[in-house]
Amino acid sequence: MWFFPKHPRIPSAPSGSALAAAFTLTPTLALVFTLALTLTLAFAFAFALAFAGANVTALRAASPVVTDTDGGGTGTATDTDGADAAVAEATQQMAIPALDPFGEKEKSGDPIFVMETLTVSGKDEREELDPTGMGGPDAEMTEAPFSNELLASAMPYEDEVDVAVNTELQLAAASTTNPADVATTINRANLIGFPTPILRNGFTQTGVPEVLNAGHTEVWQGPFTPVTGRAAPGGIRNLVTNRPGRGQLRLYFYGNDTGYTQARVDCTSELVPKKIWQRVAIDHRLSDSPVEFAYYRITDISGGLTWRVNRKHSVMLNIDHRRYDANTSSGIPHYRETITTVNDPNLTKEENAAANIERKKIIGPYLPLADFNSYGPDALTCKRISSASLQYEGSATRRLTLRGNLQAWRRDLWQDRFYVGQYLLDTGRYSGTREPFRIEQPMDVLTGTAEATYRLALSRSDHKITFRVEHIQTAYSRIDRYLDRTDKDAGGLTARDRYTHRPGLTYEYINASGKTAYTYGAFDPRNPDYYFPTFTPDLYTYRNIDRDETTAISSAALSERLALWRGKLVATTAVRHDHVELSVDNHPSAGSSNITSYAEDTRDEITWLAGANYQVLPRRLLVFANTSTAFEPCTRVDGRTGEIQGNETTLGYELGLRGMLLKRIGVTALFFQYENKNIARGNPLYNDPEHDADHTQPQLVSAGKERFTGGTLSVKGVLGYGFEINLRAAYTRAITLASPDRPEQVGREIARLPPANAALSTTYRAPAGKFKGYYAVLTVSAVSDYIAYYDDNKSRAYLDYPANTQFSLGLGRSWTVGKPARGKRLPRHSFYIGISNLMNRDQLNRFARLAQGRRAGMSYSLVY
Repeated sequence: MWFFPKHPRIPSAPSGSALAAAFTLTPTLALVFTLALTLTLAFAFAFALAFAGANVTALRAASPVVTDTDGGGTGTATDTDGADAAVAEATQQMAIPALDPFGEKEKSGDPIFVMETLTVSGKDEREELDPTGMGGPDAEMTEAPFSNELLASAMPYEDEVDVAVNTELQLAAASTTNPADVATTINRANLIGFPTPILRNGFTQTGVPEVLNAGHTEVWQGPFTPVTGRAAPGGIRNLVTNRPGRGQLRLYFYGNDTGYTQARVDCTSELVPKKIWQRVAIDHRLSDSPVEFAYYRITDISGGLTWRVNRKHSVMLNIDHRRYDANTSSGIPHYRETITTVNDPNLTKEENAAANIERKKIIGPYLPLADFNSYGPDALTCKRISSASLQYEGSATRRLTLRGNLQAWRRDLWQDRFYVGQYLLDTGRYSGTREPFRIEQPMDVLTGTAEATYRLALSRSDHKITFRVEHIQTAYSRIDRYLDRTDKDAGGLTARDRYTHRPGLTYEYINASGKTAYTYGAFDPRNPDYYFPTFTPDLYTYRNIDRDETTAISSAALSERLALWRGKLVATTAVRHDHVELSVDNHPSAGSSNITSYAEDTRDEITWLAGANYQVLPRRLLVFANTSTAFEPCTRVDGRTGEIQGNETTLGYELGLRGMLLKRIGVTALFFQYENKNIARGNPLYNDPEHDADHTQPQLVSAGKERFTGGTLSVKGVLGYGFEINLRAAYTRAITLASPDRPEQVGREIARLPPANAALSTTYRAPAGKFKGYYAVLTVSAVSDYIAYYDDNKSRAYLDYPANTQFSLGLGRSWTVGKPARGKRLPRHSFYIGISNLMNRDQLNRFARLAQGRRAGMSYSLVY
C-alpha cells in the first residue's frame, strides 16, 4: 500500500558533539557577553517569581480592587468576587431607603404588567485576550495609536494562497538544488538574492536552519515597519509557534493520490485555573515519491507549559523534537552529448576545440530518467533536531514591558549517498566515477535575547522606545567521508573503483569517432549497480571535507516609534550593531589540496532603518515609505576550500499605500528597490565530473552585486453574497550589476527568478439555509517565463522555461454537532476535498517538474 512503503535500514547516529569544543574556542568577549546575558535573564525570571510572591501576599492582605486601571500588562484580569463584595459593602453604607415598586403598585390597586426577561450579552472577553499573558506581540500589532483599523486585521500570512510572492520563495520555486540538500536545508549556494531574515516569536533565529512547531508565518514589511519598529529590505518573516492556551482538542488528517499522508493531534488544557496551561502535539507526515526508492517520513513532537505568575508576568517553556528519515533522490539528472574529444579532419584546430566545448556542455534535465534514483535503495538521510526554549513576557511598571528568550537547539544529521555526474548521450552512462560517501553535519546553537520597551505619552505625541540585546553561539561541523584511497591490487585500481562496481569495472562503448573506447567506474542506469559498502570509520577513511566552525554573534539594537495626532502619523527609526566572530578549523585527510587549515574573522556592522505611515483618510487610505539596511551575520564558508567569504549586505527603499474599498476590501500596493552587495554565487564547475574530478574546485566564486526593482499587490476582502477574494501578485526586475567570476551574467536578469507571478483565490460560502456551512474555493496561480541557466564558456548551455498557469478547485463543509447552550462548547467538524493542477497541464516535459500533474487530496479536522 502507498500508505506504508517499505523502508531500508537506518544506521546509528555518529557519536560526539562539537558543542564543548566550540565553547572552548569562543573568544573571551563572547563568553563574557553570554554569561552576562544569561545572568540578566535569570535575574528577570527571579524578579518575576519574587514579584509574584510579594503580589500574592499583598493581595491576600489588601482589600479587593474593583477596577484595574494600570494598563501596563499584556492582558486584563477582573476579581469578580471581590468586586461584588466591595459593591455590597458600599451599598450597605449608603443612607438611601430601598424602593419596592411592586409593593407600591399593589397598594394603589393599579394592574401590574411583567415584561419578558431581557438578556444583554456581549462577546466573551476571553475570546479576545490571551489569558496566559503571552500575547504581547499579538497585542502590539493592534495597539493604538501606533496601529490602526487599516492594519489591525491586515497581517499577511504566506500560506493564504498557493504561490507566495516574496523573493526568497520565488527563488526556491525555480531552484534546481539537489533534493537531498533541500531536505536537509544545508545548501544556500543555489539561491541568489539577499535572504529574508527569520524570527521566531519575534526573536532572531540567525544561525538556526529550521524552526520547529511553527503555527503560521507573518510578513513584516511595508506599512508594518512603523508598527513593529523592525525592517529589512525584502521583508522579515516571523514564525509564530503554537503555544499553550485555552482548552482545546484538534485532530487533523490529510491524504492525496500521490502518496502523501498526514495526521496531527493537538491538545491544550488548563492545569490550574487561570494559572497554568499545557500543550501536547504530535504530527506525522509520510510521502512515497514516484521516484524509485524515494520516500520521507517526518515525526514532530511538541510540548509546552505556560505559567501566568500574576497579572503582569508570564513564562512559557517549549520543548520540540523532529525525527526525519528519508531516501531522497538526486533529482532529474542533467546530461551532455559526450565527454569524449571530437577530432574532425574537415575542421581546423580552433573549430574542433570550439565543437568540443559545445558537445561537453551540460544541456539540461534528461527527462527519460526523471523517475530514476541514482542513489539507489540504501542511500539515507537521517536528521534529529531538538529544541528547548524558555520565554518570558511581563511588565515591570505600567510603562515598561519586558521580554526575554533562551533557546538551545541541536541537530544530528548524516547522509549516505553517491557521487554522481551527468548523463552522457553517446555512452548511455553517467560521467565520472561513481563513489559512495557519507556526510555528517552536527550542529549546536544557543541563543539569548532580552528586550525592554518603554512607553511614553506626552501632550501631543506617543512614544515606544525599545532596547534589545542578543547573543547567538553556533558550533557546526561537516565531515565528508570517502573510501580509502590506498591502491588495492596490481592493476592500480583504488578502493573507489574496487568497492563501487561489481562484478565488472570496465565498460566498452563506441565513441564519436567510431572507435572502441573504454571507461572505468561508469554507471549504467539500465543495469545499475547499487552496491553501497556498510559505513565504518575504518573503511571510509578519506575525508575530503572535515571542518569545525564556531560563530559568535552579539548585537544591540535601539528603536523609537512615534505617533502624532492620535496616530495619524506614525514614524520609526532604529539602529543596530552586530559583532561577529568566526573561526574555521580544517583538518582533512592527507592528499587533499586547496584547503585552508585555519581561518578566523571578525566583523562589526551597523545597520539602520527609518519609516513612516500617514493616514490621508482615516480608516480608508494610508501611505507609507521606508528605507533600511541589513547584513547577513552568518558568514558563509566555502564548503570545499574552507575559506571565509564576505558578508552579504543590502540597502532598500519601499513606498506604497494601504486602502479600504467599500469598507470591506483591503488593498496594499508596495513598490521597492533593493541593492545587494557581496552576494556569493555558486561555482558552475563545482562537483563537475570533468573539471572537478579531483575535488579541488571551490564551491563559491563570486562576490556579486544585484539590484531588485518592482512591486507587489495584495487584495483581500469580501465582495458580498458570500464571495471572498484574495489576490497577491508581484513583479521583480532583478539585474546582476557585477559578477567577477561569471561575467556572462552582468547586465542581464538573474537566473532562476521568475520576473512575475500571481495567485488569485476566490471563495464562495453558502448563506444560512439548507447549504449552510458549505464552501468552494477556486485558485489560479501563474508564474512567468524565466532563465534557468546562462550559456558560459566551460560547462553549461543556455536553458529557459516558459510561463506556467495552474488552476485548483476545492469543496468543503464545516459544521457543529449538538445544541448550543450557555457555557457549552460544540465540536466543529470540517471536511475538504481539493484538486490541484485541475487542467492537468504537463509539468514534466515543459518545466522539468516531477509529480506535479493533476492530484486530488482530502482532509478532515475536528476542533473541540
